[in-house]
Amino acid sequence: MSKIIKYFSFFTLLSLLQISCSGQVQDKKQKSIPEIEYSEYKSTQISPVDNRNIKRISKFIDTALLKRYYSQIEFFITEDSSHPLRQTDIVFSGSSSIRKWKTLQEDMKGLKVINRGFGGSTVPEAIYYADILFFKHHPKKIVFYSGDNDIAFQRWDINRVFESYKYFCNVIHSQLPNTKIYIVSLKPSPARKKYWEKMKVLNDSLRIYIHNQNLCEYIDVSNNLIDSSGNIKEEYFAKDGVHLNKEGYKIWAEIIYDKIK
Repeated sequence: MSKIIKYFSFFTLLSLLQISCSGQVQDKKQKSIPEIEYSEYKSTQISPVDNRNIKRISKFIDTALLKRYYSQIEFFITEDSSHPLRQTDIVFSGSSSIRKWKTLQEDMKGLKVINRGFGGSTVPEAIYYADILFFKHHPKKIVFYSGDNDIAFQRWDINRVFESYKYFCNVIHSQLPNTKIYIVSLKPSPARKKYWEKMKVLNDSLRIYIHNQNLCEYIDVSNNLIDSSGNIKEEYFAKDGVHLNKEGYKIWAEIIYDKIK
């Protein structure tokens, strides 16, 4: 009997250790997910707009990550349903540099724009949610900023991100063949300075590729954030060193508005 009790105690202890370790792994996974504002991370069962996209997207991103910002997507769905007659000519979308642009409507000086930036998202995630972000609005123009997190947070190589951009443009034009896509260059930032050389290579690749595409245009917002010595102008960035501050968005507004007006 004593042996049975010892064995029971041992296996009980082993089970508790396994539960504890799995909990710690889960905590680490959740901590690795950046910038969730609308709610805490939760696993939500959703379906992509087009199931055929999943195989292609899986080449760029772990598809388990595709659900991490669904609370923000749900917010967009709810907000859209509250404004069924709203006319949108231009959709701004991409990662948090778009999401945090609180003065977008004002800065675009009367243009019919909507902000659909979400989380610390990546290019493949914008593809995954294309129906909600873009297709349902039938915009004449799309302004897209992403790639920053793809390189600095996900540590993806340049070619992988570049290929995801190409697929993004193909997916958009497969459903919106007359919509013009404006790809905003990756910006330098103090907190991600060590990735800037890679980002510059990606910017150059995007500039060349987009130059040869119909209904696509490249918007360079990086040069105005760097001084004549090649140093990043930190006065245009928020305290986190990644996102723009009010003055930084003024620079973006001047450059982008002149391109899309």
